[in-house]
Amino acid sequence: MPDPPVLGPDDVDVLLWYAVAAVRSGLERRPVPDIKVPASAALNALGATFVTLERGGRLLGCIGTLEAVRPLYEDVMANAYKSAFADPRVPSVTSEDYIAMDVKVSVLSPTEPIAASTRDQLVAELEPGRDGVLLVGDGFRATFLPSVWPRMASAADFVELLLRKGGLDDGWLPGMRAFRYAASEYCQSGPRRPIHRPG
Repeated sequence: MPDPPVLGPDDVDVLLWYAVAAVRSGLERRPVPDIKVPASAALNALGATFVTLERGGRLLGCIGTLEAVRPLYEDVMANAYKSAFADPRVPSVTSEDYIAMDVKVSVLSPTEPIAASTRDQLVAELEPGRDGVLLVGDGFRATFLPSVWPRMASAADFVELLLRKGGLDDGWLPGMRAFRYAASEYCQSGPRRPIHRPG
C-alpha cells in the first residue's frame, strides 16, 4: 500500500493553519484572511484529507475526502469548514468550541482494493493500527480512519462497527468491495485566542 505524502514540519504547521483559519472564518462570517497559494510543492499537490474536530474527547465534526481531486491545502480548508458547520451528526462548532478544540488533519494515501468477498476474508486481510478501510456496496459507503483502531478490541470489531456506521446491521452485502488506505495524522490543540463575533 502506498504511504501518505511526506510533509515536513513547516508544511504541517501551514496545513494546520489553513484548517483552523477555515473554521475561524466561518465563525466570523468572512473569507479566510491573507489566503495565499503556498509555495510548498507538497501542499499544492493533489491530496485527500479528513479533518476531525474534538473538544475534550467529544466529537465536534469529521468530514473528509478519499480521492485526491484538488490541492492538499484547499482540501483541508474545505473539509475543516464542513467538519465545523456541515456534519449532520453534531451541532455546528461554537466560538467556545473553537478556543478549546483539537484540530486533527489526516492526510491519506491513495486507496487500493482488498481481495475480500466476505466479512471474514476482510477481517483476515486487515493490518490493525495501519489500515483505514472503505466499504462500498449497492447504496452503501462507509469508512473508518486508521485512528479508529485504538478504540477497537479486534479487527472483527472494526469491521462490524464499520458496517453499523453505514447502517448495515444485517451483515455483508453481496458484491461489496473493500479498499484500504494509510494516513498520517497531525494535530493542533487549543487553547486559542477568542474570535471576534460578527457585529
